[in-house]
Amino acid sequence: MSPEGWQARKESVMEIKFSGLDDSLARFTLTGANPAFANAFRRAMIGEVPTLAIEDVRIYDNTSAFFDEMLAHRLGLIPIKTDLSTYTTKEKCSCGSKIFKKPWSQLSDQVGPDP
Repeated sequence: MSPEGWQARKESVMEIKFSGLDDSLARFTLTGANPAFANAFRRAMIGEVPTLAIEDVRIYDNTSAFFDEMLAHRLGLIPIKTDLSTYTTKEKCSCGSKIFKKPWSQLSDQVGPDP
C-alpha cells in the first residue's frame, strides 16, 4: 500500500443515466458507486413501493408439521397483486376501516372463532 494509504486511490464520480422514466417505472444505470451504496440505494427505492401483505392470522386447528408462527410468517411473504388506482394510503383513508388500526396479537388456547 502506498504511504498515503487508502486515500491515494483515484476518486470515481458517481453518475446516474436515465433511459426511461414515467409515473410507474424508472430505468437507469448507476456507475461509479461502490456496491454498498448501490445496495442502499436499491433498498431505499424498494421501501417506497406501496405493498399489501397478510398481517394478522388466526389459526384455529393446525394439524400440519409447522408451528402456527411459521405458517403466519409464510402467509405474510405472499405477494398480493393490487390495482394501484384503487389503492388508498393510511393517511388518505376516511372510511373508518379496521384495516389501518394498530396491529394486535392474541394468544389463546381456545379453538374456534371469536365470540
